[in-house]
Amino acid sequence: MLDNEHTINELNDLILVMMDGEEGFYKSAEITTDPKIKSFLYHRSEETTDNILELQSLVKDLGGAPAAATSIGGYLYQKWIDLKIVILSNDRRAILEELFKEGERAESAYLDAIEKDLSPQAVLIVLRHLSHIDNNQKQIRELMNALDKDL
Repeated sequence: MLDNEHTINELNDLILVMMDGEEGFYKSAEITTDPKIKSFLYHRSEETTDNILELQSLVKDLGGAPAAATSIGGYLYQKWIDLKIVILSNDRRAILEELFKEGERAESAYLDAIEKDLSPQAVLIVLRHLSHIDNNQKQIRELMNALDKDL
């Protein structure tokens, strides 16, 4: 029998990672003036929020209490992003590069979670979210490549 506590802990770790990412997408959308990038980032923020809600719902279904606040590391990361944004004065490429790094962090967390002994329902959700993260990374790469061509 699978250990629900173990699955709940893993899912809560992913919730924290996703909360950090959602905040990064949202804050970046708020400061960029490029309409295409702004639209992309708002959409990614909303999708990430949906993923968080899905993970939180599963944690509740498994009898746990879902994580409800970003991690300390995520908080510090967001403060670092805020500082970089001020310094770089809305440098679209720099913003996308930072979001790509955050995507790599999320992808790593999800790949680690897949290696754990999760409930079948959790595995399906984690795999679907991993696909969303991969799609985000591809789209961020495409946006960076388009910016490079404009230079």
